[in-house]
Amino acid sequence: MEEEISNSSLNFVNPSEIELGNSIVELSRRQTCLLYSARWNSRRYVLKTLRPEYAANPVYIEALRKEFELGVRLDHPDIIRVVAFEEIATLGKCIVMEWIDGEPLNKFLSTSPPHRERRAIALRLAEALAYMHRTGISHRDLKPDNILITHRGHNVKIIDFGLGDADSFTSLKSSRGTQSYGAPETLHAASVADSAADVYSFGKILQQLLPKIQYRRLINRCLQVDPAKRPTMDDVASSLASKRLRNISLALLGAAIAAGIAGLIISNRRPVSTTPLAEMPTRIDTIYLSQPIPADSSAAIMPQPVAANNPIAHPEPTVIKPVDDNRLDSVFKVYMTKSDANVADVKEKLRQTTNIDEANDHMQKYSENMISIADKMCSELRTFGYSEYNINSARTALFVYMGDIANELIEIVLNISNNELSADKQ
Repeated sequence: MEEEISNSSLNFVNPSEIELGNSIVELSRRQTCLLYSARWNSRRYVLKTLRPEYAANPVYIEALRKEFELGVRLDHPDIIRVVAFEEIATLGKCIVMEWIDGEPLNKFLSTSPPHRERRAIALRLAEALAYMHRTGISHRDLKPDNILITHRGHNVKIIDFGLGDADSFTSLKSSRGTQSYGAPETLHAASVADSAADVYSFGKILQQLLPKIQYRRLINRCLQVDPAKRPTMDDVASSLASKRLRNISLALLGAAIAAGIAGLIISNRRPVSTTPLAEMPTRIDTIYLSQPIPADSSAAIMPQPVAANNPIAHPEPTVIKPVDDNRLDSVFKVYMTKSDANVADVKEKLRQTTNIDEANDHMQKYSENMISIADKMCSELRTFGYSEYNINSARTALFVYMGDIANELIEIVLNISNNELSADKQ
């Protein structure tokens, strides 16, 4: 089988037609290898060959051939394409690979890319590793330097299978890798690293890609010391894919959660009294539960004594109202209008996108604006002297209103998700 793979590749590139001379450019000097860029048939390729001091060593020749035979079995858009194993004049034995116009992941992350791009890269990387593991191949040296992000489109390319392995190989099986990203089992010379070691390395990379708290549980699962307790890359990819829609749902649920928290705050702040509370007159044109009392006012609700012959009767309150007791209603309606505008804005943006990641970004922005609108309303009410009890009541009601008018957004997002899933299946 190995001979068949090697022979079939010889016709892909004619070594004599690879332009050396001024066209060949040294890309990198690694511990045992050199990387060059060269042209053939108007296309650019990368040539990986052994350094002169290792070129005649059979162990390193075998390692180079093994790397080729691992890479040539892989056919995935997010894994570098290996095309030939050739003897090239002046260079010796070379792996011929596609040339990638990109930069290492760590350099890409230094530009502070948006969360949407980070999440997309994490998912594509996980899916590529899952594919690799299904073919029986382990990378064994996964780290940011071995993950390229293309300049055009920010696509993922996993490179360098120099330490890779598969069950079909019987040589070069010792545990190896980069210490800062390697799994604990790679530190023991007697052990053999497998796909579980790649999962651990992916967890380390995920810490840099998606440091937010919602990914902490997945990262911790990947970083389990016991390899048997780590998830498979198929499980990891499924988890990351499901979080795309889950994050949108969380954004929409934010209103209800915030409303619940505000309700708890109100409940905790209400004074506890052994005197039965007076029943307040029902107001249909206001959203607060008691009349607003300016901070500088001495107005108070004064309960009357309960009649001795009617112990269950409620005392009639005497309420001294502020001069402008409908101001809270007016302020609330202003911020209802702002909430409507926020929904209308994100609705228009959602209708113009067919990508679930972009939809998620729009919904996160909607959630941020929602909280900002509520905060501004509360700040304005404080300037008018309303009590925290009434302010929190207004905040709760505004969040509930926001949740009600956002129902149509949920339907749009679900349609985008369903359409994208249908397109992927096709």
